[in-house]
Amino acid sequence: MALIAITLLAAGCTSNVKLRDEELARIDEWLPGVYDNRPQVDDDLAKNAVDIHEPIDLVILPVSAPIIGRHVFYAESHDSMNPRRIIDQLLYSFEASADKKALVHTLFKFKEPDRWAGATTRCSASARRRTKRNEPAETDSSGGFPDNS
Repeated sequence: MALIAITLLAAGCTSNVKLRDEELARIDEWLPGVYDNRPQVDDDLAKNAVDIHEPIDLVILPVSAPIIGRHVFYAESHDSMNPRRIIDQLLYSFEASADKKALVHTLFKFKEPDRWAGATTRCSASARRRTKRNEPAETDSSGGFPDNS
């Protein structure tokens, strides 16, 4: 009886590892891209809102940062009207939890953000070609950004 329980437990762990690997591969494929909150801004304008959301572009690129992890991305948000005005820069890291039951998402802020400002415009042409324009699966007024109101 104990042998059956151990076998089932080991099989469950194996399927968790495979599932986490599949999820990480999906993130690697789907996350990089260019996003904006234009639908949210358009919705504000259509409703004659008093506080209109600032139009923001978000560019997410895969980066090689082995010391941080295997699934790491540079994320830079900037003003849609003035791309030189950087709003935020982060590194996103994804990994399986120690018990392989979940994914862990870690955000890293830069100590010297000015040093990395505009990195998305300085990246290699091949990296930019691989970055695709992503459209939301369902249209909503948030545009994928949290509501600041």
